[in-house]
Amino acid sequence: MKTTPQTAIPNSSQLSAENRATEKTLEQGLALFETVGMPARNLSVRTRREYRNDLAALVVFLAGQGITEINNVGLGDLESYQAEMDRRGYKPSTRQRKTYAIKSLFRFLEHQGLAAENVASGLVPPRPEKREPRFLSEEEYQRLVRVCSHDPRDAAIIEVLLQTGMRLSELAGLTLADVEIPKRITRNPDNTGSVRVLRKGGKTQLLPLNYKACQARLPGSRCGQRWITTPYS
Repeated sequence: MKTTPQTAIPNSSQLSAENRATEKTLEQGLALFETVGMPARNLSVRTRREYRNDLAALVVFLAGQGITEINNVGLGDLESYQAEMDRRGYKPSTRQRKTYAIKSLFRFLEHQGLAAENVASGLVPPRPEKREPRFLSEEEYQRLVRVCSHDPRDAAIIEVLLQTGMRLSELAGLTLADVEIPKRITRNPDNTGSVRVLRKGGKTQLLPLNYKACQARLPGSRCGQRWITTPYS
């Protein structure tokens, strides 16, 4: 009578050997995160650069502790790195950004099957210090406007920045197609213009343009050109 051969079940030592054969170093994991993980999340060029630098510093720190393989990293090692950043005097906002970069990396490594578990899931980002926004006084505002009044370009940049609160990079990216100016500019609060701004993360927001901001437009621009040309355009 023939018997059906039984499939051997690997024991724990065999599984450990297989895991060791496929284990990757932190440097290899970071390289894969750069080429696959970051593009998949559609991160901006600046964010990718910051993540790369932040995570490279982590890899160097862990290597100094004798840890080079992904699955040798524990939550305590990552918390030690947080403590080291505090010792170096990094601001809470900087440590928070670096912590989120670490959490993103290990979440990606687990998803790719390179990490047995996401050891960074329990890593708590520090809370950044809350700062009250600094506003210009009326005297400071008038002084700033007078300083740049001789240059229409600078005056337009300053006025739009002060009246809308948009970032300089957002201002530099504006074209006439993004701006709606009323045919007749008046001080009537109901008679406002608007500007379509591309925010961080690719979100678009419509901001109102009051009387002063509407007056800041530069004459002679053609549609498609930058609304206000800056050195950062």
